[in-house]
Amino acid sequence: MIRNRLSAALLLALCCLASLSTTSAGANDLPEAHRLPLLAADQPVSLTVAVYNQAGVNALVTTLAPYVRPEDSFLLISGNNAKPLDLAWLNRAAAALAARFPDNRVLVGTAGLANFNLAAQGVQSPIDEIVYIYEPNMANEPEFSWDFEATLAHVDEAAAMAHGHPLAAGVKPTGRPLLQAYLFKYAWDYGRLGQRVDRTYVQTQTYCKKNPETFGAAAAELVAQFGAPGAAWSMEISLDPESVNGVYADQALACARAAQSWNVSRFLMWWSPPYAAEAAAFMAGLGR
Repeated sequence: MIRNRLSAALLLALCCLASLSTTSAGANDLPEAHRLPLLAADQPVSLTVAVYNQAGVNALVTTLAPYVRPEDSFLLISGNNAKPLDLAWLNRAAAALAARFPDNRVLVGTAGLANFNLAAQGVQSPIDEIVYIYEPNMANEPEFSWDFEATLAHVDEAAAMAHGHPLAAGVKPTGRPLLQAYLFKYAWDYGRLGQRVDRTYVQTQTYCKKNPETFGAAAAELVAQFGAPGAAWSMEISLDPESVNGVYADQALACARAAQSWNVSRFLMWWSPPYAAEAAAFMAGLGR
């Protein structure tokens, strides 16, 4: 079993990463001004920057623009949870981002196979990848299942839709089965899941919210399941302190550093426009 093979690695992660954390306090205890970079510039990080509304597009092309690097990509989100899919906005936003950042890839993410199929048929260049957001309790995703074989079947269906147009296929799965014991019985294997698509963006933000040590343990387990870090998968960090899993820049950087101790250097950055300064502080702290 994967779980048994990884127990030693997780214990090692939790022990070794304790010394890396700058804080295990809650977000409200973190300083709010003049945060210093926590990561060395010689440890390059690739970001996928999520954007879910026009205010985010506007902040990205202004406040965050100085910190964008050619290896980064942008993930435009529409049709998440119970919201309708807005193809017109996706195509307009993608064109605006491509005009400002011609060297960066633009992706689209949506929830549910119905929305995924509409997106695959309706997105335009420069969009080159559709990401299947896969998590429980979303009205747009009635097909979600904790059963891993059923999950693989759903991801296969999404991948076939994307590849048929042809577009790259990505999946953004819940990260709960990674470390949450009540879900171990379903035996999720993110390495197997990742083999079904071109890229995987694991929703690990809840582990960063808990503390950097737990985020490091999640990185250790993902490395074990995928076999090695690489370009095909990323871990998510949320720079939206008002959300249930969001943190401030200091804690986000500590989480990234904990993951880097396992040679993980690709992250999906979720953020909200009111906290664009936190997102910018995180990006700057990566040595940009």
